[in-house]
Amino acid sequence: MRAPTLLSIAALLAVACHGGDDGGARILRLVPERAAPGDLVDVEGRGFGDHRGGDGAVSVGGLPAPAVGWTSDRIRIRLPEDTPRGVQVVVVTLRGRPTPPAALEVIGGAPRPDRPHRFPDGGVPLPDGGPLDGGPPDAGPRLVAEFTPDPVGAGAALIPAPAAPGELRLEVRLPRDLPPLGGAAFHLAYDGNVLRFIGAEPAVDDRFLAMEIGAGRLAVGRLLDGEVVDPLCTLRFRLVGRGEGRIEFPLRNRTLRNRDNRPLPGLEWSGGSVRVRSAP
Repeated sequence: MRAPTLLSIAALLAVACHGGDDGGARILRLVPERAAPGDLVDVEGRGFGDHRGGDGAVSVGGLPAPAVGWTSDRIRIRLPEDTPRGVQVVVVTLRGRPTPPAALEVIGGAPRPDRPHRFPDGGVPLPDGGPLDGGPPDAGPRLVAEFTPDPVGAGAALIPAPAAPGELRLEVRLPRDLPPLGGAAFHLAYDGNVLRFIGAEPAVDDRFLAMEIGAGRLAVGRLLDGEVVDPLCTLRFRLVGRGEGRIEFPLRNRTLRNRDNRPLPGLEWSGGSVRVRSAP
């Protein structure tokens, strides 16, 4: 039953990502939808350009995937040899703008690491709140975050949760009076000058995805099949710089679906503001 599950979560993400079609570049499908590291995969879509200027890139699960062919409606990529197995997000970035993601099932890949997210600068998140470059925990100032949620009525909202030093944890909460859900998907935009995404709960698997699709932007999807969950998920961020910024759900890229896969309209989604400062 893995293929139907994969297709369902891919469709769920697609609904959220294509809710407002602005005519930009889009991934329409992947051929094949299941592949192993080293395999060739065709990314079919629109608006990819001719790549003559070299201003486009493709990533699979956050790893750069080399392109062996590129046209305006099709990019042929080779999956990186170290691509982890399981459902991975494919994103095309053009002139710094990422497309909405597509889901690819990677078979026979490496076991998923404890912390699958890789930072472009090679840094890794540390559990003790230390710096991202792997230096000693006491290097640099200690940062703390103050998150202020927007006023919430009966909508979905970001709520701060207890976090380790140097981190911000936000729960995505839904109203308690919703009917049984089939799934939920959304984008989240945040200020990358003060925060960096490092992980999500529950564990990412073929029923839940939480992946970066560009600087300061996440795509999140979860299949529920009528399950009642509270919170919907928890997102973890590393504090990387002092300052103030917004964390919010973009207007169109969000959806809740009932068990018949029909959208639940009219739900408000509210974010908040974060202030990161040095600890006294």
